[in-house]
Amino acid sequence: MENLRTIKNRLKTIGSIIKAVNSMKMIATVKLARVNNTHKQAKACSSMLSDMLGKALRECTLSRLPEQSSWIKGCLLDQANQHGVTRESLIIVLSTNQGFCGSFNQCILHAASELIGKYDGACVEVFGKIGRAAIPQKRPVARESEPPHDMRTAPEYARYLSELVVDYIINYGVGSVFVVSGKFENILVQKGQVSTLWPVECNSEPGEIVKIEGDVGSFLNDLLHMYLYETFVGLVIEHMISEYSARVMTLDASVRNANDMFDRLQLQCNRIRQDRITQELTEIVSSIECML
Repeated sequence: MENLRTIKNRLKTIGSIIKAVNSMKMIATVKLARVNNTHKQAKACSSMLSDMLGKALRECTLSRLPEQSSWIKGCLLDQANQHGVTRESLIIVLSTNQGFCGSFNQCILHAASELIGKYDGACVEVFGKIGRAAIPQKRPVARESEPPHDMRTAPEYARYLSELVVDYIINYGVGSVFVVSGKFENILVQKGQVSTLWPVECNSEPGEIVKIEGDVGSFLNDLLHMYLYETFVGLVIEHMISEYSARVMTLDASVRNANDMFDRLQLQCNRIRQDRITQELTEIVSSIECML
């Protein structure tokens, strides 16, 4: 049996751990409340821009407008399939910079590994320390700029990712872009999801007429940037919601386990102290009886 001093030291250590984990849980809860309010707006805007871009690209393909830019000709899915061209793919993996998320990172890494195995030879961009430690990046050239350190600055992070995708589409002619990120099911369940950003599907109805006025190339270029930016804003925010939810649940379970261990050690400490008091009283009584 452990002595009283050892148990007291363990109680002190566990008490410090409980305070630290409670602080981390409180921070994750506050972050979750901040990002949860903007998620629905970003998803609605992304869906609208995706539909608009798909219809515009479909109109350019059908009418074969001479003003369309070279990147539009090279990246349209219909043209790639028509000529039997197999274009390279880009896979973007969003992970986290720290643990304490339970199986959240494992779900993302598993989905990313399956996708990378399916598209052999694809370019791979990984963001987050956990993901970079597990998945090697595959880049055509070394990048000069680095992304923002924290995903909490969602607009800046989304702007960097959208410019990255545009660079791959225009300069390297990738035919498909996939993003692996966290998906928020509910407060208890967070999974990894694979989103297809490029090519954009067209949801126009039969007989629907779409007319583009002015410089078609500039219009599609601006629309592509807006679509990618808003889509990444939604994905980054949902990824952060999933990460913070997983962290809150994991830290909550850790606090409960630490409190249970603290209570057991406190009970054990009280028992040892009571046994010592009883032993001392017994020795005193026995000594008095011997003296009489």
